[in-house]
Parts: sequence; structure tokens; C-alpha cells
Amino acid sequence: MENSSKTANGSISVNECLGEGWTLAKRYARVALLYWFCGLILALLAALPMRSALLAETGDSLILDTLLSGPNYTYLNDFLQNYGSALSPILNQSLWLMVLQLLVLVFLAGGLTNLVVKRPASYDRQQFWAGSGVYFWRMLRLTLFFLLIHGLILALFAWIYLLVTKGMSPANLETEAIITSCLTWLVPLYVMVAIIPMMWQDLAKIQLVQADARFIWPPVGRAWKLMRHHFSRLYPLALLLLLLGLLLFGSTYLFNTLLEVQSFGTIVLSFIGSQLIVIIRYGLKVLSMGVWASASGDS
Repeated sequence: MENSSKTANGSISVNECLGEGWTLAKRYARVALLYWFCGLILALLAALPMRSALLAETGDSLILDTLLSGPNYTYLNDFLQNYGSALSPILNQSLWLMVLQLLVLVFLAGGLTNLVVKRPASYDRQQFWAGSGVYFWRMLRLTLFFLLIHGLILALFAWIYLLVTKGMSPANLETEAIITSCLTWLVPLYVMVAIIPMMWQDLAKIQLVQADARFIWPPVGRAWKLMRHHFSRLYPLALLLLLLGLLLFGSTYLFNTLLEVQSFGTIVLSFIGSQLIVIIRYGLKVLSMGVWASASGDS
């Protein structure tokens, strides 16, 4: 394993973490393509049956085109009233596909973590797939634990929102504007808090593979200790990675806004552009895991 990014006094160097993370992201860029390919297959499994079912129900592709062209709430309301029955089996199918997507992401996470911890000189297919299989159940237990943590945080902020808006009852408020205006500070505050368990989870993945731990609790504890001791360095790293993700999201929104899908050529261009952005997003995921592996060092 390569040298860690900790300085002589034991503190973590943010610049070295980013540098090593970038190196690992370039070295294992093929992993981003694997994530993209699996995501594309799952998206097609969801989109094609959905389109077929809606076409069978409506008998008119123009209805779908109108819904996809932009937000039209009146049209959407009419559509739900007339064709709502077609959505029930689609939603049930989507739920199972979401579960399948979670399992696929957990499976791939084991391989990615194995690579950034073991750090072969180039992408090692055998090491990736071996890590995916060996660590799947442990990664799944880790994921379920942190989903519980995220759920508790979300419930806390939902409770705060209902408290501030007095149950979202206009009759109990001085002005109805507070129902939406409080979100301007509550949502950013939620994000600032939620990235802490996200960082903790990624560090726990690294610790799990480093120690080849059979149970998840020792890696969770070591990751918490690492995060607590170096919080002043690690939290800004998490914020920076979040900012990169937000910039990518903004570029996606800008691309979709500026490109008017009116012909076959623009449809192809829209598809290619959106898929490139998705690949970059998965590349950011590889970068993030490289950063956390660098921060963990040999701890």
C-alpha cells in the first residue's frame, strides 16, 4: 500500500488527500464506466416497460411527450385522473428496481473499496470482482446501518419542520409563506448535518476492507474515532466533495435547460450529454473513495 496522507505529527493533509484521491480516480477510471453501465441497464429496465405500459393505456405518444417537455401541473393532474390506474403496477415495479439498484451499488462498492485500499498499479479486474463478492454481505449490513442513521436524521429535521410550521396548518401561522421560507435555512442545515454520516460510512468501508473485518462494528468504531480526531480536516474535505457534486448537478440542469429536445439529432445529443455527466458523477464517486482511503492511511 502507498504511503498515507498523514503528516509527521499525525494530522491529515487535505492537499495530499485530494492529490492521492485524484491519482486513484484516474488509475481506476474504468470503475466509473462499470457503475455507469450497470446504472444504464437498470434505467432501461425501468424506462422501457414504463413507456410501453403508458402507451398501452393512453394510446398516444404525444401525451408522454407533453409530460416530458416541461412542468405542466394542470396537464399532469388531468393525466393522473384519467390514467392513474396505469401507474400502480409501474410504481410497484419501480420499487423492486430500486431495491435491485441498491444491491448492485452495494456489490460494486465492495470492489471499488478493495481497489482503493489494496491499490494495485492499474485496474485489476480480478481484485475488483473478488472484493465485490467477498465484501458484499458486510457492505450490505453497513449500508443498512447507515440508512437507519440517515432515516433518524431525516425524521429529526421533519419534526423540526413540522414544529416551525405548526403542522403545516395555515390557520395556526401568521403567514403561509413560512411553510416554504423556512426551507431556505432548514434544507442547507440538513445537508450540512447529513454529510457527516455519509463521510462516516465511506470511512467505515475503508476500515472494513483494511482490517478484513468479519463484523461491521469494529470498522464503524474505528471510522468514528478517525473522523472525531481529524474532524477539522475531514469535514472540509466532505464539503468540497459535496460542492463538486452540486456543481455537477447544476451543470446537468443547465444542459437540460439550454438544450431544446425537438428533433432526433437533439434527442441523441441530449442522451450522449446526459450519459457523459453520469459517467463524470460516478468518477466523482471513485475520487471520493480514493480521498477517504488516503485519509485513512494504514490506520
